[in-house]
Amino acid sequence: MVVKLPAAILFPSGKAKFSKRGQKALKQVARISRQMPRRRFIITGHTDSLPLGTRDKFADNWELSTARAVAVTKALSANGVRPRNLTAAGRSWYDPIASNRSQYGRQRNRRIEIVLQPYVSRKLAKTIKDRKRKHKKRR
Repeated sequence: MVVKLPAAILFPSGKAKFSKRGQKALKQVARISRQMPRRRFIITGHTDSLPLGTRDKFADNWELSTARAVAVTKALSANGVRPRNLTAAGRSWYDPIASNRSQYGRQRNRRIEIVLQPYVSRKLAKTIKDRKRKHKKRR
């Protein structure tokens, strides 16, 4: 499952500091995420393809996307989500969901995605690992 949050809700343009609206949205996401204490989450930042200005804090979109993902990760942790269950990643403009040729497409590409990883119990993980070993031996 993937939760997509438009960057316009969370951050002002070119920034990795939350807007008030963004803080409220993340508190709601954290409240729901805390109900799944065994689930792991990958928080991924995405940008559009427009270069940042020379006066921006970040050198490029990769730094911006990563800083935003880290900010969301820290906010979820600060709001009670287990830090060991969180991973932050930045994808810059390399994973668009729309064309960067239009303002609408660029707006859609500026986003944070929170991916809920499937829960695999230790027992099931061991069973899968054992089956893979047996399969390799048969070759």
